[in-house]
Amino acid sequence: MVAETIEVSKECNVRVNAALDVDTLPLSDDELTRAIRKGLDKATAPTRKRDMFLEVVVNGYLSGFGTPIANGISVGLQNITAPTLEILGAMTDKLRLTKGNREFADGIAMFEAMLEGFSADVMFFRKGWDNGYPLDITQSTTALARQLKVAPQEAKKIIGREIAGAKAKVQFADPNNTSTMEDLVKAYEKQGFTPEEFQAYMDESYDYIRSSIPAQYGGNIIRWPTRLTVAIDEYGKARFRRQKIAQMASVKARKDAEAGKGNYRTLYNQYRKDALKVVDEAKGEEIEEVFGRLKADTGRIFGQGEDSMLPYKDIKDFALRQTFQSALVGWPKLAQEIKRESVLVSYFVPFIKTPWNILKEGTTFVPGLGVALRPKYLQGSTPVKMSNEELIPRQVLGAAMFTGVAALYANNNVTGSPRNAQEAQAWKDQGIQPYSIKIGDTWVSYQRIEPIATVLGLASDLLRTHDDYQENPSPETLEKTTESIGQILGAMKSNMFSKSFMEGFANITEVVSDPERYMQSFAATGLRPLSPAFLNMIARSTDEYERLAATPLEKLQQRFPFLREQLPVEYGAIGDARKTDTVQALTGFGITSEPQSPLQFELARLKFTKGRVGNEIMRVGLTTQQLGEYRQMSAEMLTPILENFINSATYQNAKDPRKKWLLEKVTGRVQGQVRKQYFAKLRRADPVVARKFFNEYILSQGLEQDIPLRTQ
Repeated sequence: MVAETIEVSKECNVRVNAALDVDTLPLSDDELTRAIRKGLDKATAPTRKRDMFLEVVVNGYLSGFGTPIANGISVGLQNITAPTLEILGAMTDKLRLTKGNREFADGIAMFEAMLEGFSADVMFFRKGWDNGYPLDITQSTTALARQLKVAPQEAKKIIGREIAGAKAKVQFADPNNTSTMEDLVKAYEKQGFTPEEFQAYMDESYDYIRSSIPAQYGGNIIRWPTRLTVAIDEYGKARFRRQKIAQMASVKARKDAEAGKGNYRTLYNQYRKDALKVVDEAKGEEIEEVFGRLKADTGRIFGQGEDSMLPYKDIKDFALRQTFQSALVGWPKLAQEIKRESVLVSYFVPFIKTPWNILKEGTTFVPGLGVALRPKYLQGSTPVKMSNEELIPRQVLGAAMFTGVAALYANNNVTGSPRNAQEAQAWKDQGIQPYSIKIGDTWVSYQRIEPIATVLGLASDLLRTHDDYQENPSPETLEKTTESIGQILGAMKSNMFSKSFMEGFANITEVVSDPERYMQSFAATGLRPLSPAFLNMIARSTDEYERLAATPLEKLQQRFPFLREQLPVEYGAIGDARKTDTVQALTGFGITSEPQSPLQFELARLKFTKGRVGNEIMRVGLTTQQLGEYRQMSAEMLTPILENFINSATYQNAKDPRKKWLLEKVTGRVQGQVRKQYFAKLRRADPVVARKFFNEYILSQGLEQDIPLRTQ
């Protein structure tokens, strides 16, 4: 075989020489090859270093047990939700609320698929773990050609037909369309596709997958969190592909049975078996070959032939949707591109695609909100709003969830989000777990069970807002309405953006809007990637108590084993030292069955939120150690006094508003006594505190020019 030669122009040599800082003599072919490689290594070194750094950061975020557990639960939940929505869609079609052609048999077929093929689909988990990268991504026309066993040029034609089919599907759904689907596909295929459309087709990836650190330097060990995440997602996608194929087999079997081609059940079983044969019977085959045969088989059974890619594209898109990996459109897509180019943005906002898709999917279940926002998805390269046929069943299911939450709320068996930081602290004191459902005597957090967490939390908060409006004694309707609107907006913010995966967005927005107020929390967030989630999980789960951390460095310190225990124990306004929720520390899911004390129950019943003592005394800031001692002293003094007071005749004979007022007065008085006692102790024992107090007093009286400030 004669090697292909490439002629290099003199101008090219000059440019390469100049770029690589070598002499101006022409280079030989071998020298030019080595020089280009050297130049590429030199040019890409900063990018490689950046990606290696971000790879460590991202894997650190994902290294706790909470993420894979949440992903696994989400896969299981989505396996139930998808066929449920199909059955609801059949119901709305029957009632003429939607214009689809769904039947209950299609949803039942998806439920059947949910119970089959567990062991066969495990190969996708294994391959996902081995590869550490999504298995169903077509990275090039060459890769597709290998899968389908055709020439690269033919693979490009197949991609062109798929793009044409996607555009035709959008046009065919237009109410004003008069053309057949076949004519539209031919017209768009003849028209061809733009480079942008081709790029949109090829540009699909997880937004956090990086493989920059070589395996010999521990890359595979560092990447185990993303490898596990990919493995779970690949197993989930295999389960969802199985469900979609069952649904498509049911639809085709119904049509063919009506056409007299046979019995529905026989046809359905045959179509499903043939389409999944390569998966169910795969024995050591290369995963690329499995996907190639799956595409060909689904094209042959559900499309126009083995080179028909549209059926597989529908199957693939369904699986991506269910695992929150749909391609982004609009400003989220722009944000993703900015993140890819900026190491700073990637550092603070490491994830965009998955969080945004979770948020988008969650809002579709919120009655009214889903209709108002109506999210967009890509069909081919065209952003298309979710159709009524898909949205209305989601709204029906969401309304059912709202009804269920209302029943739980009426019996005080569900909680939403605290309205502010003060209430969040009060809930901790009172043993109230946010974003939770009470099952028996145990509170179980639903906060990380997406996408329904958004619906459950928002329903709880809206019901609470309604109750607060009814109980508001103010006669001013406008003021009550304004307050309720503020609470509704706050609830939407809490349930849509105050989530762990949206924290990066929230922190950047807050620090831009109010730097002075939020800079410290932003700095603490910036330091967090320096301590992987796995270390934080170990530190918290092995420590009996929660720890007080006031500064960004201390918040970093509390995420490390042993160093954490050097920080003071944390106390609330009442009660003993706060104990660590070990289950939450290990899994990310709060589960508590500890009963409320009579005092906790009474404070919760009255929605009492007066907070613990602050971090200053007499305008003098306290160290973290001093603040820990101060709060411990306050809690230990206040708790027995309140326990006795709520049993007194004065308190028992008062109405609830008066009881709340009395509690605030007693709490304020006791905290004032503690403040005086502790400050007197500090002034005697700590000369630094005495000096700071003296200076603050002189400054507050405007006497700094008459009395010199103390420096030591």
